[in-house]
Amino acid sequence: MNWDMNRLGSVFRARASGYRAWSTGRRTDEFLRQLGNVPVIAGVVWRTAVVAVRLILLFRRHGERWSVRKRGRILWASASRVWARWIMERIEVTVHVKGLDDVDWSRPYVIASNHQSALDVVALVDLIPAARFVAKKEVRYIPLVGRACRMGGQVIIDRSDHVQSMAAVRKALVDWPDGTIVFFSEGTRVEGERLGVFKKGAFAIARETGLSILPVAIAGARRVLPRGSLLKIEHGGSIGVTFGQPISPEGRTVPELCDYTRSVIGDMLDADPLETGPVGAYTDPSYSDGH
Repeated sequence: MNWDMNRLGSVFRARASGYRAWSTGRRTDEFLRQLGNVPVIAGVVWRTAVVAVRLILLFRRHGERWSVRKRGRILWASASRVWARWIMERIEVTVHVKGLDDVDWSRPYVIASNHQSALDVVALVDLIPAARFVAKKEVRYIPLVGRACRMGGQVIIDRSDHVQSMAAVRKALVDWPDGTIVFFSEGTRVEGERLGVFKKGAFAIARETGLSILPVAIAGARRVLPRGSLLKIEHGGSIGVTFGQPISPEGRTVPELCDYTRSVIGDMLDADPLETGPVGAYTDPSYSDGH
């Protein structure tokens, strides 16, 4: 049977709307709203698994002959065409993009982005022509997805081991020297404050390599998909993605580059009507030049 997931989700949401006429309590309303999300989220999970399996089989067949660069570009292109765009359409999210067309994508960058939601990954894969993520080691344990990422040139790091993390990123730059690399500079999704403390890894790499930092500000994503459960997704929501001007690492120390980039991203969030709330402090008192 050919299930139309969007239509089925609409039926669930329509039924949920009918029940609200006689149901009482915010908890019941929230339960019914999440129930309406079940068919679409099931479709997203299924799509993710299918794409990951296809990539794993492809890399098994050709992986020994293909460079890390080629595998990475194939993973990114496949994820963009048949995964990220598909997800955005199914959950009916509108992405308001600024500055993308002004970026010279013939050059590699160190992208530094804030991180609000799991949707951040989907949005960036859809928008950026080709890159690889620096991902925390927990990604390895996601069934199928972790394996596809490892085989497809994504950079997996242990955030508790600074030496391993920097070594993994440096090796990735050797394997794919002309490729853009994406850091979520806060290290994880941030709740509460609009911007968390930025980690210094991206900025140390920029200083070492001379690659420009490309600041990216993602706004509104935490409202569309809050942390905790995919079932909380808000259909028909909007997020903003703003690409800033490249920032040269020349003439700045790592802490200065980090703080300046954070202030730029904060300014971009200030200018985005989808985002509200305080930016928070810029400095990380735990940082030292040796770390």
